[in-house]
Amino acid sequence: MGSNYDVEAYRSALSFVAREESDLQIPEQVVQQFWYDYGPSAGTLETLEGHRLEVVSPGWWNHCAGPDFQGAQLRFNGTLFTGDVEIHLDQPCWKQHGHHRDARYNDVLLHVLLSPPTSPIPVLTESGKVLPHLTLDSLCNLERGRLRPLQDVETHPDLAPRCHGSCNRFVAEGRPEILTDFLHLSGDWRLLNKTRYAQARIAAVGAEQAAYELLARALGYRNYADTFERLARALPYDRAIQLARQAPFLFEAALLHIGGLLPRDKAAVEALPPHGQRLDRLRETHLPHLNALDISWSKVGIRPNNYPGRRIAGLSALLVRAAQDGLVGTLERLWKAHESPLELRRAFEALFPPAMGFWATHYQLDRDALPKASAPVGSGRVRSVIGNVFVPVALAQARNAGQRSWEEQILAFYRKLPMEPDNYVYKRMLPRILSDHPMRFTFQTQQGMLQLHEDWCKSNPSCKDCSLLAYLEGRARCDAT
Repeated sequence: MGSNYDVEAYRSALSFVAREESDLQIPEQVVQQFWYDYGPSAGTLETLEGHRLEVVSPGWWNHCAGPDFQGAQLRFNGTLFTGDVEIHLDQPCWKQHGHHRDARYNDVLLHVLLSPPTSPIPVLTESGKVLPHLTLDSLCNLERGRLRPLQDVETHPDLAPRCHGSCNRFVAEGRPEILTDFLHLSGDWRLLNKTRYAQARIAAVGAEQAAYELLARALGYRNYADTFERLARALPYDRAIQLARQAPFLFEAALLHIGGLLPRDKAAVEALPPHGQRLDRLRETHLPHLNALDISWSKVGIRPNNYPGRRIAGLSALLVRAAQDGLVGTLERLWKAHESPLELRRAFEALFPPAMGFWATHYQLDRDALPKASAPVGSGRVRSVIGNVFVPVALAQARNAGQRSWEEQILAFYRKLPMEPDNYVYKRMLPRILSDHPMRFTFQTQQGMLQLHEDWCKSNPSCKDCSLLAYLEGRARCDAT
Protein backbone atom coordinates (compact mmCIF):
# COMPACT_ATOMS: atom_id res chain seq x y z
CA MET A 1 0.00 0.00 0.00
CA GLY A 2 2.81 2.40 0.87
CA SER A 3 4.77 3.71 -2.07
CA ASN A 4 8.14 3.11 -0.39
CA TYR A 5 7.21 -0.16 1.32
CA ASP A 6 10.43 -2.07 2.04
CA VAL A 7 10.15 -4.91 4.55
CA GLU A 8 13.90 -5.51 4.82
CA ALA A 9 14.64 -1.83 5.43
CA TYR A 10 11.92 -1.77 8.05
CA ARG A 11 13.26 -4.84 9.85
CA SER A 12 16.66 -3.18 9.85
CA ALA A 13 15.15 -0.03 11.31
CA LEU A 14 13.35 -2.02 14.01
CA SER A 15 16.58 -3.68 15.08
CA PHE A 16 18.48 -0.37 15.28
CA VAL A 17 20.09 0.16 18.70
CA ALA A 18 21.70 3.46 19.65
CA ARG A 19 25.05 3.43 21.45
CA GLU A 20 23.68 5.57 24.19
CA GLU A 21 20.00 5.85 25.09
CA SER A 22 20.41 9.60 25.42
CA ASP A 23 21.42 9.74 21.76
CA LEU A 24 18.29 7.92 20.62
CA GLN A 25 16.36 9.48 17.75
CA ILE A 26 13.82 7.21 16.11
CA PRO A 27 13.16 8.50 12.57
CA GLU A 28 9.56 9.62 12.12
CA GLN A 29 9.27 7.44 9.02
CA VAL A 30 9.91 4.35 11.16
CA VAL A 31 7.05 5.40 13.45
CA GLN A 32 4.84 5.92 10.40
CA GLN A 33 5.63 2.47 9.11
CA PHE A 34 4.95 0.93 12.51
CA TRP A 35 1.48 2.53 12.47
CA TYR A 36 0.90 1.31 8.92
CA ASP A 37 1.99 -2.25 9.68
CA TYR A 38 0.58 -2.91 13.12
CA GLY A 39 -2.24 -0.42 13.77
CA PRO A 40 -4.98 -2.55 12.15
CA SER A 41 -3.94 -5.63 14.16
CA ALA A 42 -3.92 -4.03 17.58
CA GLY A 43 -7.53 -4.65 18.55
CA THR A 44 -9.33 -2.13 20.75
CA LEU A 45 -7.15 0.79 21.83
CA GLU A 46 -7.76 3.83 23.98
CA THR A 47 -6.85 7.42 23.18
CA LEU A 48 -5.33 9.73 25.77
CA GLU A 49 -8.72 11.36 26.00
CA GLY A 50 -10.42 8.06 26.91
CA HIS A 51 -12.07 7.19 23.58
CA ARG A 52 -12.28 3.54 22.48
CA LEU A 53 -10.50 3.20 19.15
CA GLU A 54 -10.31 0.47 16.53
CA VAL A 55 -8.07 0.93 13.48
CA VAL A 56 -10.03 -0.56 10.59
CA SER A 57 -7.45 0.79 8.12
CA PRO A 58 -4.38 2.98 8.80
CA GLY A 59 -5.10 4.90 5.56
CA TRP A 60 -3.00 5.59 2.50
CA TRP A 61 0.60 6.43 3.34
CA ASN A 62 1.12 9.88 1.86
CA HIS A 63 4.67 10.74 0.78
CA CYS A 64 3.65 14.13 -0.59
CA ALA A 65 2.58 17.32 1.18
CA GLY A 66 -0.25 17.00 3.69
CA PRO A 67 -1.17 14.50 6.43
CA ASP A 68 0.96 11.37 6.76
CA PHE A 69 -1.97 9.01 6.15
CA GLN A 70 -5.07 9.84 4.14
CA GLY A 71 -8.43 8.09 4.04
CA ALA A 72 -7.90 6.18 7.29
CA GLN A 73 -10.90 4.26 8.61
CA LEU A 74 -11.15 4.58 12.40
CA ARG A 75 -13.92 3.40 14.72
CA PHE A 76 -14.31 5.75 17.70
CA ASN A 77 -16.57 4.46 20.47
CA GLY A 78 -18.26 2.10 17.99
CA THR A 79 -18.84 4.67 15.20
CA LEU A 80 -16.83 4.46 11.96
CA PHE A 81 -15.16 7.64 10.64
CA THR A 82 -13.04 8.23 7.56
CA GLY A 83 -10.33 10.89 7.56
CA ASP A 84 -6.61 11.51 7.93
CA VAL A 85 -3.95 10.65 10.51
CA GLU A 86 -0.87 12.70 11.39
CA ILE A 87 2.09 11.11 13.16
CA HIS A 88 4.76 12.88 15.21
CA LEU A 89 7.43 11.91 17.68
CA ASP A 90 5.96 14.29 20.28
CA GLN A 91 2.96 16.57 20.67
CA PRO A 92 4.59 20.02 20.13
CA CYS A 93 5.53 19.02 16.54
CA TRP A 94 1.95 19.75 15.43
CA LYS A 95 2.33 23.44 16.10
CA GLN A 96 6.03 23.59 15.23
CA HIS A 97 5.24 22.28 11.73
CA GLY A 98 2.46 24.84 11.26
CA HIS A 99 -0.35 22.29 10.90
CA HIS A 100 -2.66 24.40 13.08
CA ARG A 101 -2.64 27.05 10.32
CA ASP A 102 -2.86 24.65 7.35
CA ALA A 103 -6.32 23.81 5.98
CA ARG A 104 -4.95 20.60 4.44
CA TYR A 105 -4.97 19.14 7.97
CA ASN A 106 -8.63 19.91 8.70
CA ASP A 107 -9.66 16.31 7.96
CA VAL A 108 -7.24 14.80 10.48
CA LEU A 109 -9.10 12.52 12.90
CA LEU A 110 -6.22 11.33 15.06
CA HIS A 111 -2.84 12.62 16.20
CA VAL A 112 -0.51 9.65 16.76
CA LEU A 113 2.56 10.09 18.99
CA LEU A 114 5.52 7.85 19.69
CA SER A 115 5.22 8.33 23.46
CA PRO A 116 2.94 10.21 25.88
CA PRO A 117 3.50 14.00 26.13
CA THR A 118 5.04 15.25 29.36
CA SER A 119 2.75 18.29 29.45
CA PRO A 120 -0.39 17.56 27.38
CA ILE A 121 -1.91 20.53 25.56
CA PRO A 122 -4.98 20.79 23.29
CA VAL A 123 -4.12 20.33 19.59
CA LEU A 124 -6.41 22.14 17.13
CA THR A 125 -6.81 22.07 13.37
CA GLU A 126 -7.08 25.26 11.31
CA SER A 127 -10.88 24.87 11.44
CA GLY A 128 -10.82 24.73 15.26
CA LYS A 129 -11.36 20.98 15.73
CA VAL A 130 -9.71 19.49 18.84
CA LEU A 131 -7.84 16.28 18.01
CA PRO A 132 -7.65 13.08 20.07
CA HIS A 133 -4.27 11.45 20.64
CA LEU A 134 -3.00 7.88 20.47
CA THR A 135 0.44 6.95 21.72
CA LEU A 136 2.28 3.99 20.28
CA ASP A 137 3.38 2.76 23.68
CA SER A 138 0.08 0.87 23.57
CA LEU A 139 1.34 -1.00 20.48
CA CYS A 140 5.06 -1.39 21.00
CA ASN A 141 7.98 -1.43 23.42
CA LEU A 142 10.57 1.31 23.11
CA GLU A 143 13.80 0.34 24.85
CA ARG A 144 17.26 1.60 23.98
CA GLY A 145 16.32 2.39 20.41
CA ARG A 146 14.22 -0.72 19.81
CA LEU A 147 10.75 -0.28 18.40
CA ARG A 148 9.04 -3.66 18.67
CA PRO A 149 5.47 -4.94 18.75
CA LEU A 150 4.28 -5.82 22.25
CA GLN A 151 3.84 -9.39 20.99
CA ASP A 152 6.29 -11.22 18.76
CA VAL A 153 5.28 -11.47 15.09
CA GLU A 154 6.53 -15.04 14.82
CA THR A 155 4.12 -16.29 17.50
CA HIS A 156 1.30 -13.87 16.58
CA PRO A 157 1.00 -13.89 12.75
CA ASP A 158 -1.96 -11.49 12.88
CA LEU A 159 0.60 -8.82 13.70
CA ALA A 160 2.59 -9.42 10.50
CA PRO A 161 2.98 -6.31 8.27
CA ARG A 162 0.22 -5.92 5.66
CA CYS A 163 0.62 -4.23 2.30
CA HIS A 164 -1.73 -6.14 0.02
CA GLY A 165 -5.36 -5.45 -0.78
CA SER A 166 -7.95 -8.21 -0.97
CA CYS A 167 -7.71 -8.24 -4.79
CA ASN A 168 -4.14 -9.45 -4.44
CA ARG A 169 -5.28 -12.98 -3.62
CA PHE A 170 -6.21 -13.57 -7.28
CA VAL A 171 -2.55 -12.99 -8.10
CA ALA A 172 -1.39 -15.12 -5.16
CA GLU A 173 -3.67 -17.95 -6.35
CA GLY A 174 -2.21 -17.84 -9.86
CA ARG A 175 -5.17 -16.11 -11.55
CA PRO A 176 -3.82 -12.61 -12.29
CA GLU A 177 -5.82 -12.39 -15.55
CA ILE A 178 -9.00 -11.83 -13.51
CA LEU A 179 -7.50 -8.61 -12.19
CA THR A 180 -5.60 -7.53 -15.30
CA ASP A 181 -8.68 -7.98 -17.50
CA PHE A 182 -10.53 -5.63 -15.19
CA LEU A 183 -7.69 -3.09 -15.48
CA HIS A 184 -8.29 -3.02 -19.25
CA LEU A 185 -11.99 -2.31 -18.68
CA SER A 186 -11.19 0.31 -16.07
CA GLY A 187 -8.66 1.99 -18.39
CA ASP A 188 -11.26 2.20 -21.15
CA TRP A 189 -13.76 3.69 -18.72
CA ARG A 190 -11.24 6.35 -17.71
CA LEU A 191 -10.68 7.25 -21.38
CA LEU A 192 -14.44 7.44 -21.92
CA ASN A 193 -14.79 9.93 -19.04
CA LYS A 194 -12.03 12.11 -20.51
CA THR A 195 -13.67 11.91 -23.93
CA ARG A 196 -17.00 13.04 -22.50
CA TYR A 197 -15.30 16.02 -20.88
CA ALA A 198 -13.60 16.88 -24.18
CA GLN A 199 -16.97 16.67 -25.96
CA ALA A 200 -18.52 19.03 -23.41
CA ARG A 201 -15.72 21.59 -23.82
CA ILE A 202 -15.86 21.32 -27.62
CA ALA A 203 -19.59 22.02 -27.49
CA ALA A 204 -19.00 25.00 -25.18
CA VAL A 205 -15.94 26.72 -26.69
CA GLY A 206 -15.07 24.94 -29.96
CA ALA A 207 -12.56 22.22 -30.80
CA GLU A 208 -9.45 24.44 -31.01
CA GLN A 209 -10.00 26.20 -27.68
CA ALA A 210 -10.94 22.92 -25.97
CA ALA A 211 -7.78 21.17 -27.21
CA TYR A 212 -5.67 24.21 -26.27
CA GLU A 213 -7.06 24.25 -22.71
CA LEU A 214 -6.54 20.51 -22.24
CA LEU A 215 -3.00 20.78 -23.61
CA ALA A 216 -2.17 23.65 -21.26
CA ARG A 217 -3.64 21.77 -18.31
CA ALA A 218 -1.66 18.61 -19.10
CA LEU A 219 1.60 20.56 -19.38
CA GLY A 220 0.89 22.22 -16.04
CA TYR A 221 0.61 18.74 -14.52
CA ARG A 222 -0.72 18.35 -10.96
CA ASN A 223 0.86 21.39 -9.36
CA TYR A 224 0.12 23.95 -12.06
CA ALA A 225 -2.78 22.37 -13.99
CA ASP A 226 -5.42 24.86 -12.86
CA THR A 227 -3.07 27.82 -13.37
CA PHE A 228 -2.09 26.74 -16.88
CA GLU A 229 -5.75 26.32 -17.83
CA ARG A 230 -6.34 29.81 -16.46
CA LEU A 231 -3.59 31.12 -18.77
CA ALA A 232 -5.19 29.38 -21.76
CA ARG A 233 -8.51 31.06 -21.01
CA ALA A 234 -6.91 34.46 -20.38
CA LEU A 235 -5.14 34.27 -23.76
CA PRO A 236 -7.71 32.44 -25.95
CA TYR A 237 -6.70 30.16 -28.79
CA ASP A 238 -7.64 32.56 -31.60
CA ARG A 239 -5.30 35.21 -30.21
CA ALA A 240 -2.66 32.65 -29.25
CA ILE A 241 -2.41 31.14 -32.74
CA GLN A 242 -2.31 34.65 -34.23
CA LEU A 243 0.73 35.47 -32.06
CA ALA A 244 2.33 32.09 -32.84
CA ARG A 245 2.07 32.82 -36.57
CA GLN A 246 3.30 36.42 -36.22
CA ALA A 247 6.70 35.83 -34.62
CA PRO A 248 8.46 32.73 -33.21
CA PHE A 249 8.73 33.89 -29.59
CA LEU A 250 5.81 36.32 -29.41
CA PHE A 251 3.35 33.79 -27.96
CA GLU A 252 5.95 32.76 -25.37
CA ALA A 253 6.46 36.40 -24.37
CA ALA A 254 2.70 36.87 -24.02
CA LEU A 255 2.22 33.80 -21.80
CA LEU A 256 5.21 34.61 -19.59
CA HIS A 257 3.94 38.18 -19.20
CA ILE A 258 0.38 37.12 -18.36
CA GLY A 259 1.78 34.64 -15.84
CA GLY A 260 3.89 37.33 -14.17
CA LEU A 261 7.12 35.52 -15.09
CA LEU A 262 8.54 38.33 -17.27
CA PRO A 263 9.69 41.23 -15.06
CA ARG A 264 8.64 44.83 -15.75
CA ASP A 265 11.27 46.55 -13.63
CA LYS A 266 13.88 48.09 -15.94
CA ALA A 267 16.86 47.03 -13.84
CA ALA A 268 15.55 43.46 -13.61
CA VAL A 269 15.01 43.34 -17.37
CA GLU A 270 18.55 44.61 -18.07
CA ALA A 271 19.91 41.84 -15.85
CA LEU A 272 18.17 39.16 -17.92
CA PRO A 273 20.11 37.00 -20.39
CA PRO A 274 19.72 37.81 -24.11
CA HIS A 275 16.66 35.57 -24.54
CA GLY A 276 14.84 37.33 -21.70
CA GLN A 277 15.66 40.75 -23.16
CA ARG A 278 14.39 39.61 -26.57
CA LEU A 279 11.09 38.55 -24.96
CA ASP A 280 10.85 41.95 -23.25
CA ARG A 281 11.37 43.78 -26.57
CA LEU A 282 8.61 41.67 -28.15
CA ARG A 283 6.31 42.57 -25.29
CA GLU A 284 7.07 46.27 -25.58
CA THR A 285 6.61 46.43 -29.34
CA HIS A 286 3.67 44.03 -29.85
CA LEU A 287 1.89 43.66 -26.48
CA PRO A 288 1.97 47.08 -24.79
CA HIS A 289 -1.56 46.81 -23.34
CA LEU A 290 -1.53 43.14 -22.27
CA ASN A 291 -2.34 42.78 -18.57
CA ALA A 292 -0.72 40.28 -16.24
CA LEU A 293 -2.76 38.01 -13.98
CA ASP A 294 -2.27 37.88 -10.23
CA ILE A 295 -0.59 34.46 -9.97
CA SER A 296 1.56 33.04 -7.20
CA TRP A 297 3.82 30.25 -8.47
CA SER A 298 4.71 28.02 -5.52
CA LYS A 299 7.81 25.99 -6.36
CA VAL A 300 7.81 23.87 -3.20
CA GLY A 301 8.56 20.27 -4.16
CA ILE A 302 8.93 21.13 -7.87
CA ARG A 303 12.04 20.00 -9.71
CA PRO A 304 13.74 22.78 -11.70
CA ASN A 305 13.11 20.88 -14.96
CA ASN A 306 9.36 21.30 -14.34
CA TYR A 307 9.35 25.01 -13.46
CA PRO A 308 6.53 26.97 -15.13
CA GLY A 309 8.74 29.00 -17.48
CA ARG A 310 10.06 25.85 -19.15
CA ARG A 311 6.59 24.34 -19.52
CA ILE A 312 5.24 27.60 -20.96
CA ALA A 313 8.11 27.58 -23.45
CA GLY A 314 7.20 24.00 -24.40
CA LEU A 315 3.54 24.95 -24.90
CA SER A 316 4.39 27.97 -27.03
CA ALA A 317 6.91 26.05 -29.17
CA LEU A 318 4.34 23.32 -29.85
CA LEU A 319 1.73 25.86 -30.92
CA VAL A 320 4.29 27.55 -33.21
CA ARG A 321 5.01 24.17 -34.84
CA ALA A 322 1.27 23.64 -35.36
CA ALA A 323 0.63 27.23 -36.49
CA GLN A 324 0.14 26.53 -40.20
CA ASP A 325 -2.76 24.08 -39.90
CA GLY A 326 -3.82 25.02 -36.38
CA LEU A 327 -3.64 22.71 -33.37
CA VAL A 328 -6.64 20.52 -34.18
CA GLY A 329 -5.89 20.53 -37.92
CA THR A 330 -2.31 19.41 -37.28
CA LEU A 331 -3.44 16.56 -35.03
CA GLU A 332 -6.09 15.43 -37.51
CA ARG A 333 -3.52 15.43 -40.32
CA LEU A 334 -1.20 13.18 -38.30
CA TRP A 335 -4.01 10.78 -37.39
CA LYS A 336 -4.87 10.39 -41.07
CA ALA A 337 -1.26 10.16 -42.28
CA HIS A 338 -0.14 7.27 -40.05
CA GLU A 339 -1.89 3.93 -39.55
CA SER A 340 0.92 2.32 -37.55
CA PRO A 341 0.62 3.14 -33.80
CA LEU A 342 4.41 3.40 -33.55
CA GLU A 343 4.73 5.77 -36.52
CA LEU A 344 1.85 7.89 -35.22
CA ARG A 345 3.35 8.13 -31.76
CA ARG A 346 6.69 9.24 -33.20
CA ALA A 347 4.91 11.85 -35.32
CA PHE A 348 3.16 13.22 -32.23
CA GLU A 349 6.44 13.25 -30.29
CA ALA A 350 8.09 15.23 -33.09
CA LEU A 351 5.67 18.10 -32.44
CA PHE A 352 7.35 18.83 -29.11
CA PRO A 353 10.50 20.99 -28.98
CA PRO A 354 13.86 19.20 -28.56
CA ALA A 355 16.61 20.13 -26.10
CA MET A 356 17.69 23.24 -28.01
CA GLY A 357 17.79 26.95 -27.32
CA PHE A 358 17.65 28.89 -24.06
CA TRP A 359 15.17 26.70 -22.17
CA ALA A 360 17.16 23.53 -22.83
CA THR A 361 19.71 24.70 -20.28
CA HIS A 362 17.75 27.08 -18.02
CA TYR A 363 14.87 26.67 -15.59
CA GLN A 364 14.08 30.38 -15.06
CA LEU A 365 14.80 33.53 -17.04
CA ASP A 366 17.06 34.94 -14.34
CA ARG A 367 18.76 31.79 -13.07
CA ASP A 368 21.97 29.96 -13.91
CA ALA A 369 22.03 27.15 -16.43
CA LEU A 370 20.91 23.60 -15.68
CA PRO A 371 23.77 21.11 -15.24
CA LYS A 372 22.50 19.06 -18.19
CA ALA A 373 20.51 20.08 -21.26
CA SER A 374 16.97 18.72 -21.50
CA ALA A 375 13.83 19.37 -23.54
CA PRO A 376 11.30 21.81 -22.00
CA VAL A 377 8.77 18.96 -22.08
CA GLY A 378 10.32 15.62 -21.16
CA SER A 379 9.52 12.36 -22.94
CA GLY A 380 7.38 11.11 -20.07
CA ARG A 381 5.23 14.24 -20.05
CA VAL A 382 4.96 13.98 -23.85
CA ARG A 383 3.40 10.50 -23.45
CA SER A 384 1.04 11.94 -20.85
CA VAL A 385 -0.09 14.67 -23.26
CA ILE A 386 -0.59 12.18 -26.08
CA GLY A 387 -2.68 9.85 -23.93
CA ASN A 388 -4.59 12.45 -21.91
CA VAL A 389 -5.14 15.12 -24.59
CA PHE A 390 -4.54 13.97 -28.16
CA VAL A 391 -6.42 10.67 -27.74
CA PRO A 392 -9.59 11.91 -25.96
CA VAL A 393 -9.84 15.01 -28.19
CA ALA A 394 -9.63 12.86 -31.32
CA LEU A 395 -12.10 10.33 -29.91
CA ALA A 396 -14.52 13.16 -29.10
CA GLN A 397 -14.26 14.46 -32.66
CA ALA A 398 -14.65 10.97 -34.17
CA ARG A 399 -17.79 10.33 -32.14
CA ASN A 400 -19.22 13.76 -32.91
CA ALA A 401 -18.69 13.11 -36.64
CA GLY A 402 -19.83 9.47 -36.50
CA GLN A 403 -16.52 8.26 -37.98
CA ARG A 404 -16.41 4.68 -36.72
CA SER A 405 -13.21 3.70 -38.55
CA TRP A 406 -11.31 6.63 -37.03
CA GLU A 407 -12.66 5.74 -33.59
CA GLU A 408 -11.35 2.18 -33.98
CA GLN A 409 -7.93 3.52 -35.04
CA ILE A 410 -7.82 5.77 -31.95
CA LEU A 411 -8.71 2.92 -29.59
CA ALA A 412 -6.10 0.64 -31.18
CA PHE A 413 -3.48 3.37 -30.75
CA TYR A 414 -4.51 3.97 -27.13
CA ARG A 415 -4.10 0.30 -26.26
CA LYS A 416 -0.57 0.25 -27.72
CA LEU A 417 0.62 3.50 -26.11
CA PRO A 418 3.43 3.03 -23.55
CA MET A 419 2.70 4.02 -19.98
CA GLU A 420 3.35 7.54 -18.75
CA PRO A 421 5.76 8.16 -15.82
CA ASP A 422 4.55 6.55 -12.62
CA ASN A 423 3.06 8.77 -9.95
CA TYR A 424 2.29 8.40 -6.26
CA VAL A 425 -1.04 6.63 -6.92
CA TYR A 426 0.62 4.10 -9.23
CA LYS A 427 3.37 3.46 -6.69
CA ARG A 428 0.75 3.13 -3.96
CA MET A 429 -1.39 0.66 -5.90
CA LEU A 430 1.25 -1.55 -7.54
CA PRO A 431 2.33 -3.52 -4.44
CA ARG A 432 -1.25 -3.48 -3.16
CA ILE A 433 -2.85 -5.42 -6.00
CA LEU A 434 -0.01 -7.14 -7.88
CA SER A 435 2.66 -7.77 -5.22
CA ASP A 436 5.68 -9.29 -7.01
CA HIS A 437 3.70 -10.52 -10.02
CA PRO A 438 5.37 -9.24 -13.22
CA MET A 439 3.09 -7.32 -15.54
CA ARG A 440 3.87 -5.19 -18.55
CA PHE A 441 1.91 -2.01 -18.08
CA THR A 442 0.66 0.04 -20.99
CA PHE A 443 -0.94 3.46 -20.83
CA GLN A 444 -4.35 1.75 -20.81
CA THR A 445 -3.65 -0.60 -17.88
CA GLN A 446 -1.90 2.17 -15.95
CA GLN A 447 -4.98 4.34 -16.41
CA GLY A 448 -7.07 1.41 -15.26
CA MET A 449 -5.11 1.21 -12.04
CA LEU A 450 -5.60 4.95 -11.44
CA GLN A 451 -9.35 4.56 -11.99
CA LEU A 452 -9.45 1.52 -9.71
CA HIS A 453 -7.91 3.64 -6.98
CA GLU A 454 -10.29 6.53 -7.60
CA ASP A 455 -13.49 4.46 -7.65
CA TRP A 456 -12.81 1.89 -4.93
CA CYS A 457 -9.51 1.91 -3.06
CA LYS A 458 -9.11 5.61 -2.25
CA SER A 459 -12.17 5.73 0.00
CA ASN A 460 -11.89 2.18 1.33
CA PRO A 461 -8.25 1.16 1.92
CA SER A 462 -9.36 -1.60 4.32
CA CYS A 463 -11.24 -3.37 1.45
CA LYS A 464 -14.16 -3.84 3.87
CA ASP A 465 -17.35 -4.90 2.00
CA CYS A 466 -15.77 -3.91 -1.33
CA SER A 467 -18.23 -4.36 -4.21
CA LEU A 468 -15.38 -4.77 -6.70
CA LEU A 469 -14.08 -7.78 -4.78
CA ALA A 470 -17.55 -9.35 -4.99
CA TYR A 471 -17.55 -8.74 -8.76
CA LEU A 472 -14.11 -10.32 -9.22
CA GLU A 473 -15.09 -13.32 -7.12
CA GLY A 474 -18.17 -13.76 -9.30
CA ARG A 475 -15.97 -13.62 -12.40
CA ALA A 476 -13.68 -16.26 -10.89
CA ARG A 477 -16.65 -18.58 -10.23
CA CYS A 478 -17.86 -18.14 -13.83
CA ASP A 479 -14.41 -18.95 -15.18
CA ALA A 480 -14.27 -22.05 -13.00
CA THR A 481 -17.49 -23.38 -14.51
